[in-house]
Amino acid sequence: MKYKIDEQGFLIDIYSNDYPYFNEDWVLIETPIEENLIKPKWNGSQWIEGANESELNVRIVPESISQMKLRKQLILSGISISSIDALIQSLPQPNRDLIYTMWEYAVVFDRNNTELNAMAQMLNISKEQLDDIFINGNLL
Repeated sequence: MKYKIDEQGFLIDIYSNDYPYFNEDWVLIETPIEENLIKPKWNGSQWIEGANESELNVRIVPESISQMKLRKQLILSGISISSIDALIQSLPQPNRDLIYTMWEYAVVFDRNNTELNAMAQMLNISKEQLDDIFINGNLL
């Protein structure tokens, strides 16, 4: 991989080795970047965490999560699937069918999906709790 880093070693951009354009601002580094680094920094021999303490404490909420992970994390959070099914059945039409279709057939749930957030609100799940469900569910 080719990595473009700034003068302090912080990652700016990544290009594959077969990318035709290359200049002196890019560094050819064989060492892959670890996925858990929030702000990768090349120190000349390895990638290190370049984020400061306040940057490390920022909660990173996944933009999406698989249906299976979401459902498992809801269960682990004390929210039963039957209570969600009952909630859906209590909705008026056409909302019932629209929400049911999303709940049963979505492969991936987006954190900012309007219907998902409405369901969470009806289940008394706060935005912060839903963030936690996405964060923890993504780790399953």
